[in-house]
Amino acid sequence: MGFLHKAFERRSVSVVPESIWRGMETPVAAGVTVTNESALTFSAVFAAHKILGESVAMLPLVLLKRLPKGKERATNKSLYSVLHDVANPEMDAYLVRETMTAHLAGWGRAHAKIDYNANGEVTALWPIPPQRVQLKRDANLKIVHEVTFPDGQTKTYRSDEMLYLRGMSPDGITAYSPIRMARQGIGLALAAETYGATFFGNGATPQGVIMHPGPQAVSDTAYTHLINSWNDRHQGVSNSNKIALLEEGMKYEKIGIPPDDAQFLETRQFQIEEIARWYRIPAMMLAMSGANSTYASVESFDLQFVKYTLYPWLVRWEKGIYSQLLLERERKDYYAEHLMTAILRGDTPSRNQAYATSRQWGWYSVNDIREMENMNPINGGDVYLTPANMMDSNAPAPSTVQRSYMPVLADAIQRVVRREANDVRGAVQKIYVKRGAEAFVDWMGEFYQEHQDFIFRNLQPAVQGFAEIIAEGRELAEEDVRERVAESLRLFAIRCAGRSQEQFKNALNEADPTKAIESVIDGWDGQYVETLARMEMSKQTAVISMPAKEPEWTN
Repeated sequence: MGFLHKAFERRSVSVVPESIWRGMETPVAAGVTVTNESALTFSAVFAAHKILGESVAMLPLVLLKRLPKGKERATNKSLYSVLHDVANPEMDAYLVRETMTAHLAGWGRAHAKIDYNANGEVTALWPIPPQRVQLKRDANLKIVHEVTFPDGQTKTYRSDEMLYLRGMSPDGITAYSPIRMARQGIGLALAAETYGATFFGNGATPQGVIMHPGPQAVSDTAYTHLINSWNDRHQGVSNSNKIALLEEGMKYEKIGIPPDDAQFLETRQFQIEEIARWYRIPAMMLAMSGANSTYASVESFDLQFVKYTLYPWLVRWEKGIYSQLLLERERKDYYAEHLMTAILRGDTPSRNQAYATSRQWGWYSVNDIREMENMNPINGGDVYLTPANMMDSNAPAPSTVQRSYMPVLADAIQRVVRREANDVRGAVQKIYVKRGAEAFVDWMGEFYQEHQDFIFRNLQPAVQGFAEIIAEGRELAEEDVRERVAESLRLFAIRCAGRSQEQFKNALNEADPTKAIESVIDGWDGQYVETLARMEMSKQTAVISMPAKEPEWTN
């Protein structure tokens, strides 16, 4: 116990003061001083920060709520808007995430002041430049953030008042600064850039010598006059390639070093690759030297960039939000996630081919595909197809079995719908009218949790009988059929309950909620019941028709 206590005490003072880091801002071996600000004047460093900041910020970041099966967007939480839309009254979410990611890329850490409302919910994030924040320990050895404002005043914030994202760390508290770690390489790049600017600005670079034939040395006055005259006529870009007139038998002999020997351009190119290595960014994105890349190779490169460069930054954001912006009691239900479907879904022909295969095998409906393409659903788009070539030749045709079982399944669904309608109508009068919308929403949460089981119990006999007929002639064990039916039917129950809840929640926002709720229930007519029955039979047919072993080509 004593050892652990001493180890904790040592770790508690391991926060490196900013003054020590600033002491490192001395000229590097190349003779230039590298700071976070001066490093950004090198185009490769600026491009690396811009690529990382914009790539992270452009992906939608949403707060999600876990469901018994699946998830949904937690749009009712104020943190959702802070992460996805507006981070604070002066900055949108994109700008805040871009700024903080750039801070991470340069300083290795990013800080943002957290605003809360009276209910303890996050309402705003205010980025703070890392150079203004110093980590310290308070009297209880808790980490605090001391912020120095532009007017010189300081204020200390607790950890729960500050979002603190950090990169690679020596101790889990502080973070390595990529720019400080790469300062020698960046310094060489800045020195080479300065040399190049001076080289082209000074056209009188000694690429040759003027030789005087006289036996005596040229006087100081004549030497000065010769130098000034030569520079006036030949120095600078505008005077390059002018004819030189020499007097008194003098002659010019060239001694310039060929550019290939100087390797100036090669040095600059190598430094770009050096920066790409530090940030693990493909050099092509910094040097823009993609002339030899085909469209296909660039597409493959994009996927590699997302997987090996971008994804660790996204995870760092998501874990920081989960551990610092969510209360402990909220973490079991909520989490943040970047939506990467658009950036990873590939080119249009490949995407369409994948959709066609999934649609043919019954994994996706038309509306499932339209949702992934950010399109609105269409009527009749929830039907799942059945792969006819997977049916046994001696088994009854699915269409025949479906017609036979349609009345049985429709009757079971009608009982479920009738029970749901009666209970909702009763709750409107007893709960909504007397106690208000909030109490009604709470009732719906409890009711539909139980209603999912009611749906399963009432539909399971009819669906099981239908599935057993479809499974005839297939190499499927009875237990396998039961498991497939149960899993699919549970998902059906969850979707039905979730759809009804969403409809009633939307109805509460209407001018006359009671009338709007009744209108929803009136839509549950015979055609609605028949549609649900047809959808479930199509889904069960597809589920039973799937091969027992996943084909190798799906891996």
